[in-house]
Amino acid sequence: MATQLTTPPATGLEPDKYVEFIDGQYVERPLGSGTHSDCQFNITRLLKALGKEHGMIARQEYTVAHDREWLVPDIAVVTAEFKEDTRGYLLTTPHLCVEILSPGQSESELFRKCRRYHAWGVPHCWVIDPAAQACFEYHGGDIFQLVEPNATLTAGELNLPAAEIFTEER
Repeated sequence: MATQLTTPPATGLEPDKYVEFIDGQYVERPLGSGTHSDCQFNITRLLKALGKEHGMIARQEYTVAHDREWLVPDIAVVTAEFKEDTRGYLLTTPHLCVEILSPGQSESELFRKCRRYHAWGVPHCWVIDPAAQACFEYHGGDIFQLVEPNATLTAGELNLPAAEIFTEER
C-alpha cells in the first residue's frame, strides 16, 4: 500500500520520480522487483516498435502532470506532438498508460490509478501482474477486462499479443 506523506522524502535524489502528488498529498511509489523491471523493459521494447508504426513514442516512468497533480506510470505512450513543462513533466494526455504490479502493491491500487488517468483524459490503460502473468485492459467505466494469455491487448490502433509481454527476448 502507498504511503501518504505531507512532504517529499529527503532522499537527495529526484524526489518527483519516487513520489506522486495526488489530492494535495505526496504518495510514495513502490519500487519494483527484478521481475517488474524485466516486464517493464519487455513491454517498452514492444511498444516502442508498435508506436513507431503509428507515430507514437513509448517512455518508461514519464511523469504525467494534470493541473497541480502528477502520477508516474511505469510506461506511457504519447503521440509525437507531446508537450512538456519546465520540469520535463508530460502535459499532453497520453494515449496509453501501463502500470505494472510491484511487490507490496495491490491490483486495486493500480485500478484506482487507472480511473484517475481516465478522468484526466487518458483513453487506454493496461495493468500487468508479472507474477501471475495476467493482463488487464481499462477503457473507462467500471470494467477492467482480463485479457486471456492467447489474446491481444488493445489501445486504439496499438495491438500487443499478451503472450509477448512475458516472453524473454533472445
